[in-house]
Amino acid sequence: MSIKKEDAFEGDIPEQFHQRFGGDYFSHCSFCAKELFNENSSYMVNKIYRQNECVYEIAYCLECSQKMKETFSEESLEDIIAFFPTEDELKERRMSIILLGKEDKNEKLTQDCVICEEKKNTLQEGYHEYAYCENDKLGYGIYPYMMCESCILLLYNTLSEETLQAYHGFFETHFGLPPELNLKDEKVSVLFL
Repeated sequence: MSIKKEDAFEGDIPEQFHQRFGGDYFSHCSFCAKELFNENSSYMVNKIYRQNECVYEIAYCLECSQKMKETFSEESLEDIIAFFPTEDELKERRMSIILLGKEDKNEKLTQDCVICEEKKNTLQEGYHEYAYCENDKLGYGIYPYMMCESCILLLYNTLSEETLQAYHGFFETHFGLPPELNLKDEKVSVLFL
């Protein structure tokens, strides 16, 4: 899914997208260490949950996101686009929630899987939550969203071998992952989109 500058930014980033392992807001890109609180600095936050516990979190600048996507094959990029609802469908599905007050909408926007619409509180495996932020503001539109582990695995398994090798290489170049999130284990997925 692509990020658009016209996505509205409002309100402080809710605790749901704060650092669990080290404080308040994410301050630096997990890949390049760029400061995330520069003027017009946009970035992504991704959290991975297992049994409702956050086991991994990362924030990355849009430049690093773009570099990672450049490693994807054309086939994989097309598969990713086809896998998600269109941005218009997503915005239409979420409009009634987006219009709520900020206290009500943040958790509601991530209560259903963006793909299969399974409720977070019924998930037996894990899930990922994604947010688009600018400085200390949360972006609304197609973000934030939650994707269940089953859908993450479906998407992960559609990626071409070329993309998977480049993707794994990108992570190995920048940092390691905890053993329980081994990228080479087909039962575990880590997708930063």
